[in-house]
Amino acid sequence: MDLKNYKYESSELKELYIALCSAQTSLTACPHKSVNPHFKSRYSDLATIVRHTKSILYENGFIIIQRILSTENDKSYLSTRLCHISGQYIESLAPINPPKSDIQSYGSYITYLRRYTYASIIGLITADDSDDDGESVMDRSAPSSPPKVPCISRDQLKILSDELIGHDDIFKYILTFPNINKLSDVKEKDFNSTMNFIKQIKLKKGN
Repeated sequence: MDLKNYKYESSELKELYIALCSAQTSLTACPHKSVNPHFKSRYSDLATIVRHTKSILYENGFIIIQRILSTENDKSYLSTRLCHISGQYIESLAPINPPKSDIQSYGSYITYLRRYTYASIIGLITADDSDDDGESVMDRSAPSSPPKVPCISRDQLKILSDELIGHDDIFKYILTFPNINKLSDVKEKDFNSTMNFIKQIKLKKGN
């Protein structure tokens, strides 16, 4: 897969937006059915989310396809594509970076990403929209307070912000990266790669 030439959405989106608006008016907060034994808290697992939303999505002409894609440099991404019967679609790619390399940790990490991105792409919230269940995919052998990785500086934030002016689609995609809730959450060590990513997408779009 070549990220530079990858299409994250169809050229037309009007029918998809209309149908998604209709679907979201029928979506209610998803109930909690699973328990995180570490925090003794409840959360909505993937199966519950799918059961809760499937009929509403079908009624409005939607299906969701999730698959693992690999780039030419052997990086893996979870693809979540919301497909409408019109042929229109929107898609997100979430980097797959589990804290451990064993197959059990990898599987737990993928399941968590699938749950998170499935709910995110249709705008679904849970009864208590917390991420306690994500604790199960963390490396519990690591120190409880790992060293803090510095985020980008104000000057670097301004550079990224200037590059993203008029490109809300790229900005929204960056916010799907793990632990990135706002642009200032980008780590200092990731500044150059983020900058290159933005420029590559803009180049592909002819901007």
